[in-house]
Parts: sequence; structure tokens; C-alpha cells
Amino acid sequence: DEENAAVGFNKAVHAIVDMKAWDEIYSAGGFQTYPWSPEIFAVADETTAINHTAFADLRSARHLSKARWDVIPLFQRWNKDPHRVDLAAIRALANIIRTAAMAAHQRGDDSAVLEYLHDLQFIADITSRDSSMVSSMVAGGIDSLAASMVGEIAGELTLDGPAIRAETKARMASWLVRGTFPNKRLYLAREGNVQLELSEEIKLAILLAGGKAFEARFGTTKWHMLEPLRVQQSTKTLRYTRRIVHAADVQNWPEASRMMSMIPQPMPLWTGVEPLNSLSAMLPNFTPVLDRYLKMSFRRELQIKVAATRLACRLYAIDHGDQNPTKLADLVPDYLPAVPVDPFDANGRPLRLHSATTQPFIYSVQTGTDLVANGQWTPTLAQHEDSSGSIFVSFLNPHPRAATTQPTSHPAR
Repeated sequence: DEENAAVGFNKAVHAIVDMKAWDEIYSAGGFQTYPWSPEIFAVADETTAINHTAFADLRSARHLSKARWDVIPLFQRWNKDPHRVDLAAIRALANIIRTAAMAAHQRGDDSAVLEYLHDLQFIADITSRDSSMVSSMVAGGIDSLAASMVGEIAGELTLDGPAIRAETKARMASWLVRGTFPNKRLYLAREGNVQLELSEEIKLAILLAGGKAFEARFGTTKWHMLEPLRVQQSTKTLRYTRRIVHAADVQNWPEASRMMSMIPQPMPLWTGVEPLNSLSAMLPNFTPVLDRYLKMSFRRELQIKVAATRLACRLYAIDHGDQNPTKLADLVPDYLPAVPVDPFDANGRPLRLHSATTQPFIYSVQTGTDLVANGQWTPTLAQHEDSSGSIFVSFLNPHPRAATTQPTSHPAR
């Protein structure tokens, strides 16, 4: 289908040209230190130029109207299954685009930065259309990559002119619309259903095996005799899935976590038959996996909401003599339709801004008590955008803009 964005995106992913120099700098963290040296700039330019086909295919795919992975033709270079995405290549493309975006930022080309941000949002959106939970997690990682990039540079953007301001607001709006992530309930429901059905099938197989060889477990007569157990199995699976869906529908992580903890986990059943023992040993791990996935979904939502709020704060500062807002409510309605709700606040309250400092920051409570407002906790710049901390913090001015000597751009290929 010529209008299938998934096909166009897949074409872009498989047009990537590997560069050893880029891999080495990326692995060593060289692209994370600013300002870049002329040598790092040269590698970034070369990587961007040599992958021009992938970039062009990606932006062509952005204008297509459909996105279905289940009809992808078998032209993948790495993946033999036409119904699955090549997640390693997708991550590589996202990292290359981030490199190009940061190079554009250090040159002061804010328009290009927003265009690359659009690319990353598109990659995350199309990847999440695939039916697997792993694809959803990779899409979340790319969204977080884009959000962290905004966290690093938002305070340094100039955003001159009505066109680029309109583009900035469009990027914020698209992120906030996607911030609810309805897909997470579908992933959880499907995965929970499959996993519980597997656990119940293992139990039936143990009963059928009766201590004999695993291959002898199937018999028509025995299978019909177990009809009551199979009806019970279906009922249990539906109840289990319903509870997972209800947990995924909750709008904050503390409540969702509480609901997930109340879902009973399948218990292992031990027998002398293999591979039943190995499969049975896996059962207690299923619910914790879903729990971790759900928390990652809320973390992704938080990072995106903070990134959109950071862009809104920058627009406000540009209009107010480079002064940041004193409270996030100052952004409404000119810069944000409403202050985004903190998905880690059990009471459904919005994100917070701590402005009584030379380093103002937006934060999420992550606990039942606002330790910042109570004066019990003060973050440092080292904790900027640190998702592992007890409180998620994003400083409005993480570092001053450094003057850089711009290298001569490579000619377009």
C-alpha cells in the first residue's frame, strides 16, 4: 500500500549506513559532552550526510496516511519475520537523528532541531503501532530520548519568528495529546491474557501427562474429560485480564501499582516431566514484568509532559525578557492549555515548579509528600533528568550556552 507509513518507515530503517567512527564516539559518550570538538562535529556531519537516503525516506513516510505492520512485504535486511520491526536498526536511526539534532543546536539552527524532534516523535509513534510489548518499550525509549534532548537544550533555544514559534507549539501539542498512552492497556491486556493462558495450559499438560512422557500428554478422551477445567481456565484468564486492564486505565502510577500488587500471580507446579518444570518455573515472573512495563509507560508519560512544559517555559521567557515563570499556572492559556498532571502524584495534582532559586526546576513528587515544598530535599544539577532518583527533576537552565567555534560544513552529498 503506497500510503502505508510503516512500509516507508521500514524502508528508511533499512537504508541506514553504518559508520565505525560514529559508533566509537557514541559508545564512548563523546556526543554527550558539549561543546563538541571539531573532530566530533566532522563525524556527526559525515554520519548525517552518508545517511541522507534514510533521512529522506523517513520524512517521506511522515506524510503517509496509514500505519500497519501486519502487511509489510518481506524486504527486510536483518529480520526474517515481515510482521515485526527491526528494533536494533530503529534504535540506531533514532540515535543518529539525535546526533544530527544536537549538531544543529550547537550551530544555532533551532528550526532544524524541531524538525529532528518531529522525526523522533514519528519514529516512536510508528514503532509503537507494532503489536509487541517490546516494540512499545523501544518506542518509549525513543520518546524519552527526544524528551531528554529537549531537557538539555530548551533553555538555550532562541525560537525567533512566528513560524518557528508555531512549530514549537505544534510539537508541544502533539506530545501532550499522546501523553495519555491508551495503547498501554492494550499491551498489558494482551500480554496478560497470553501469559495466563500459557500458565493454565501448562497445568493441564501436567494433569494430562500423569507422570508419563511429555509427548504422551495429548489424548482426545482425556482432553474432553478436562472440559470443566478448561472452562475454569477461560474464566480465570478473563478475570486476570480484566484486572490488568483496570490497573492500566488508572491515571497515576501509585494507584496502578497498588492494583497490580493485588493481582494474584500464577504459582509454579513441579513435576518429574520436562520441559514442564522449566516452563512452570517461569510463571511467577509474569506479573512483575507487566508491572515494570506499566511503570515505564508512566515514566515515559512524565518525561514527555515535562519536555512539553520546558518548551512552554522557554517561549514564556523569550516573551518576558528572558525571565522564567514563577509558577506553571503562568503558562496557561497562552503557552499551555493546562498544566500537565503529574502521573506519579497519587492525588492527581499537576507538575510543580520550584522557582525560588537561581536554578529553577520542574519536578514530579514521586512520593506521597512534597519534599521540595517542605524544604526537606534540594536537588543538584547532577540530578538533572535523572529518572532513577526519588524525585524527577528538570532544571530550566541546566547549563549556560557555551560559545563554540563552528566547523566548516561538509558539502551535501
